[in-house]
Amino acid sequence: MSFTIEKNRHIFACWAASRAAGVSPLCRFKVEDGKDMLNEIFPKGNEGITNALKESQEKFDKFHRKLRQDIINTKIVKMQNGDPMSHGVAAKLINLYFKTIYICENYKNDEGIKFIHPPIDSLLLESLKKNEEKNKKLWGKYKWSKMDSEQYQEVINGIKKLNLEDGLWSIEKYWKGHQ
Repeated sequence: MSFTIEKNRHIFACWAASRAAGVSPLCRFKVEDGKDMLNEIFPKGNEGITNALKESQEKFDKFHRKLRQDIINTKIVKMQNGDPMSHGVAAKLINLYFKTIYICENYKNDEGIKFIHPPIDSLLLESLKKNEEKNKKLWGKYKWSKMDSEQYQEVINGIKKLNLEDGLWSIEKYWKGHQ
């Protein structure tokens, strides 16, 4: 088997997503565990993702919810208290993987990247709380690493209400982790 640019990009995306998602004190995990979870839900590469990006925001959200549940169902990683991984942590793992594979890959001409959820963390939520008047109460309502499926979707729906012209990913203009 040859080492392709796609294989290299997948390895890097797994590493980046695992490093970012595994930092919560409530749900720490190693890069290899994150990679194992991502490999388990994407065993045949990115075909299912590509198809979901060709549909609609509603269908992508449904696909995303299933991916989160699939990550949780792997049982590779649990919360510190022994509970199953939260949807917030599973979402961050998935969203950073998508960000690396699709958004940073410069698929700007693909309409479907507008559907991709941004990585949600405390830095983004705090910045939204300070800088975005619309939905202000929502941004401080939940901790990202404790969100269940409905809470996570409520935050994503709040981001949708901001009518971001370039897509949901562009909410990251508020993320202060790069500064």
